[in-house]
Amino acid sequence: MAAMTISFDGKTVCSTGKMDRYDSSLHIISAHLAELGITLAGLKTDGKSNEILAVRELIGMLEVAGCIIVADAMHCQKLIPVLLSGEN
Repeated sequence: MAAMTISFDGKTVCSTGKMDRYDSSLHIISAHLAELGITLAGLKTDGKSNEILAVRELIGMLEVAGCIIVADAMHCQKLIPVLLSGEN
């Protein structure tokens, strides 16, 4: 079986109706399984600056062994590859 591709991406929802009720826009990080076109998990964050922590949390929640991982350049730091490799 071919490896599945999990992509991590953050989106800010700015154009929802009645946004004046909220102090800031909604920012969501999601893990998407490309081959099946489904979202595996998602987390709300307090903005783009917390995206790295949310991706770390999502990696911990999912079974990523044997998968191809795709993410923005901001996630190419030391800890993320260590988390993916299963090292302590």
